[in-house]
Amino acid sequence: MALLVPSFLDCVVGVGRYDASGIPIYVASGLLYGKYEPHGYSIFFVTNRHVLQDVQGLVILRFNPSQGGEAKEFEFPVTDDKGPLWVAHPKAEIDVAVVPLQAKIFRDAGIVPITLFRDDKDILFLDDIEAQNLCEGDGIFLLGFPMQLVGEGRNYAIVRSGGIARIQDCLHERAYTFLVDASNFPGNSGGPVISKPEAASIGETKPVKSSKVIGIVSGYIPYQEVAVSKQTGRSRIIFEENSGLAIVAPMGLVRETVELAQKTIRPLTC
Repeated sequence: MALLVPSFLDCVVGVGRYDASGIPIYVASGLLYGKYEPHGYSIFFVTNRHVLQDVQGLVILRFNPSQGGEAKEFEFPVTDDKGPLWVAHPKAEIDVAVVPLQAKIFRDAGIVPITLFRDDKDILFLDDIEAQNLCEGDGIFLLGFPMQLVGEGRNYAIVRSGGIARIQDCLHERAYTFLVDASNFPGNSGGPVISKPEAASIGETKPVKSSKVIGIVSGYIPYQEVAVSKQTGRSRIIFEENSGLAIVAPMGLVRETVELAQKTIRPLTC
């Protein structure tokens, strides 16, 4: 049994900017979100707030054509004379940002059909997660482009596996985010976290039967160790390393931001 729907890999977007010499460097990840409408799907690019607010000038989005061939790069302005061309979640502590896109961008570039994470088919919101008994210990995949590893010619997402580390506080509305145990490095920000199908389960829990998007990576929790001077008793050096715990924003927060974007900003045409 395939653990990931192959087209899911083409929904992951490389996010870049130009360096001082004009060379594109890819610094983050994102995904294409499809919001179901009676006429079809409205398209949104989703990533972290901290990814877009740190970019000056243009952002480069790199998509895979679904029918094969090399990845397509598109330049989008981050702001215009009226302000940002993207929308963040209204709560400042929630690290989610959304850019509405027009389907014409993809049709003109020959990216047809467009591969999307569809909100009515490919996504689990917190109510769905609770109903399906996803809990601590269940497996996940983390998709993205850490350390600028976007692949030659075509976007080839790095797929890492892990597990849900803590989600109960999120399910019971005591926290906005949840934690997964997975290796997460710079460049993973904004990438999707996907449930991992399992054949077995423990106790009264049910096995996870399909791959669905359950959130986007926001960052990691660092482990810090402080070196203290024996002479003065004061902190001298802080050693920091990756704890292996990644912070994930659930897809309900993405949906809230998408709905806000629909009301407040026009879709970009590139």
